[in-house]
Amino acid sequence: MTTNGSEKEKRGRTKQMPTAGRRMVSCRVDEATRKCLAELFPTPSGGVSWVADWAANAIHRSLREALTKFTQNEKLALLDMHNGHHLMPRMCGPDHLALMVRDSAPDGLPDKWGYDSEELTLKCERLSSLEAMAVAVWSCAFWTSGHWEKISPEEYTEG
Repeated sequence: MTTNGSEKEKRGRTKQMPTAGRRMVSCRVDEATRKCLAELFPTPSGGVSWVADWAANAIHRSLREALTKFTQNEKLALLDMHNGHHLMPRMCGPDHLALMVRDSAPDGLPDKWGYDSEELTLKCERLSSLEAMAVAVWSCAFWTSGHWEKISPEEYTEG
């Protein structure tokens, strides 16, 4: 007796979720986040996938908008300020970004990069929380992803 594909289907093969173009990654979340995801989504892991996709798109959209608000020299200064900075979600808002700008003034960054510290502080304070977070992620990414070994800060801030 021979079997064909239709007989295999009759035996109740389970359907698999489409994975075209998707790679598996693991994510660690705290218990409060897991509970929140379990309340909002059929499964916490499905929630993490949805949130990760949404976050990546939101960061890119917000970053494109936010970077138009800064001059080239201000973007270079923001990169410099984030060199060696450890990115933490609770320290990525507009107030924190503005504080970094104020704190960098005594170190001579306004003279080094040719920007007005008060003006850059105001620009940072006027960013939305999502825009400020996107700028912080983008600035840290230059240093942590190895971009600094491949391209200059000037090239990174132009594109």
